[in-house]
Amino acid sequence: MSQHVARTGLVALVGLILSLLSSAGDARAATFAPDPIRPSGVIVRAVEVATPFSPGPNNFAAPKAIDGALHYVDQAGRILRETASGFQTVLDLANAAPAGFSPSSRAAILDIADGAGDAVFVATLSESLPTDAPPARRPPTVGEYSSTPLYQVVYRYRRASDGTLTDPVALASFGIGDSGHLGGGLLGLDGGDVLFAIGDGLLFGTDGRAAPQDDSSHLSKILRIDATTGAAQVVAKGLRNTQRLTWTDASKTAVAMSDIGAATAEEINVVPLADLLDTTVIENFGWGRNADGLAREGTFYIAPGAPGVTGAPDAVGEAPPGEAGFLQPYAQFGREDLTFAAVSGPVFSASSFDGIAALFGDLVSGRVYATLADPFWVVGQVDVFRVNLQDESGAPTSLFELGARNGRVDPRFFNFADGGAGVLLEGAGRAFRLTEVRTAVPLPAMGWAFALLLAGMAMGSRGRSGCRGIEEDRA
Repeated sequence: MSQHVARTGLVALVGLILSLLSSAGDARAATFAPDPIRPSGVIVRAVEVATPFSPGPNNFAAPKAIDGALHYVDQAGRILRETASGFQTVLDLANAAPAGFSPSSRAAILDIADGAGDAVFVATLSESLPTDAPPARRPPTVGEYSSTPLYQVVYRYRRASDGTLTDPVALASFGIGDSGHLGGGLLGLDGGDVLFAIGDGLLFGTDGRAAPQDDSSHLSKILRIDATTGAAQVVAKGLRNTQRLTWTDASKTAVAMSDIGAATAEEINVVPLADLLDTTVIENFGWGRNADGLAREGTFYIAPGAPGVTGAPDAVGEAPPGEAGFLQPYAQFGREDLTFAAVSGPVFSASSFDGIAALFGDLVSGRVYATLADPFWVVGQVDVFRVNLQDESGAPTSLFELGARNGRVDPRFFNFADGGAGVLLEGAGRAFRLTEVRTAVPLPAMGWAFALLLAGMAMGSRGRSGCRGIEEDRA
């Protein structure tokens, strides 16, 4: 009798689990949104280490370590190098701009990257084509692209013995819409070349149109630029607005990037470097109109967006896992209770993190998120967890409390020269070192049910409620 009751209870419990899983899946399909951001006991401590800029309406890129020194990029046109005694201005385009360079009011410097030897790459934005720049690849001249273009020009500078950047050589130039998504991320390769990410050149509210999927266009691409000749080769396509490229580890085995979304998903993408540089197949992240008439954002299909219509295109379906021909994101998250969200980061750091694999956040609210080291229940894409911050004293805090100005936080995540993780808060002009204090991972969605199931089977097991330092599988 007791065995019959136990068996009946177990069947009922399994039925309940399946029912709940089914209803959860139906709800997700109806809304076409990424899985919810999960709560966690992950704690990261933020300790202020520098104040390179005054508080105000600043516009910064993520800092970069170049030849052992951290460089801060004021996108208005300056690059500052951190020294033992403070901050040294190593480039100021207001005083030393290349001939014919006319800085855009949107930004004069987009990003910088370390090169081989004393080479430093600088991606700039000019209202006119500089005198010595090569002819610019032009954007389309129809529809939303018909405005006067700006010019993204990638320079190779030489780092002098005193740290200043001299002898600019314009390697490549690209036309882009004067009010569209710029992208702008740079990443130097060990062989001497540099990767450059260019946005779709369009305003909010489109699906990217055809250019992101056109291999002959430079828009919505990652380009490999030859450090000597300036020849540019497409290595990836279908990215909407990637402002930063970074490495996942010190061995530089994979490139990571965020892609700011339009309709439903903020993306963290990871691609092995060998795959990226193998151009027999161009890596395709899906943004822009494809042959089936749809763009892809994260794992979702995006309907065509009409020009001039307020709001983003709608998500109209969900792509199957591992959809042929497209790279799906390593992680993605949605708007949830926010009116607007824009992903910033990610940063990877073996010295700062234990259970955390990648740390990133939202530019507008300053919320901080993470992926964790291969949670045991994950198959395929990884979950996104909310991160709890504490200040140097151990008191709970947030990036908003540490540095919000004018209602926005605009965190720029980066790696220090020693590989540690950091974040620069634009409005406050303050830089913080980030260190994981504790990782306590809750059960996955439905974890309680699986725990009950194990208990009902009298196996003496309990649901796993935490993991720490588990080796991550990023294949």
